[in-house]
Amino acid sequence: MTDYYGGGKLMEYKYDGKHIRDIPISNEPFSLTAIDTDRIAVTFGDKKYLEIINTTEPGIVVMDLNGKTLNTIDIYVFSVYNITATSDRIYYTDSHRNTVNCCSMTGQEIWVFNNKSISKPTGLSVDSNQNVFVVGQTSNKLTLIQHDGKDSKVLLSGCDGLESPYAGNYNKQTKIMCLGYQTGSVALYQVS
Repeated sequence: MTDYYGGGKLMEYKYDGKHIRDIPISNEPFSLTAIDTDRIAVTFGDKKYLEIINTTEPGIVVMDLNGKTLNTIDIYVFSVYNITATSDRIYYTDSHRNTVNCCSMTGQEIWVFNNKSISKPTGLSVDSNQNVFVVGQTSNKLTLIQHDGKDSKVLLSGCDGLESPYAGNYNKQTKIMCLGYQTGSVALYQVS
């Protein structure tokens, strides 16, 4: 079953009505259909996209460029909005817990960052020194988290014109940050 009004999850039940588990997804689901015994297609209504969920691979699936599964990192995250990686680390946001998480390629937790400057983290990007840029959609802030996850600095806020930022991508070569907004607009910022 979809839980449109209760948050980003699917609810799985046995034929007798007993709850089995909740399956986290990226947004409020509108409709679903079973593709086969392991995959479900989920639509998100007015969000205008769909996802195909593999119900047998919980966590983060690491694949090579040919699509071959190399590793599955078994973690519980209610709602991952964004994920990025470097050669030895994986970074992901959990918008329901308002955290940015960093783990090794084997899934070992390195650090978890939670700060009031980040509310509903969505956009995520990493620079050459493994510092993390994160967009807080409801806090209207772009925050830089240091590589060790211990310190942070707000780079832009609502006072600078940020209003419901949704995505963020940092270009390491040009040192330009591109922010995307729910309204469909984008803005470029030089990072020094």
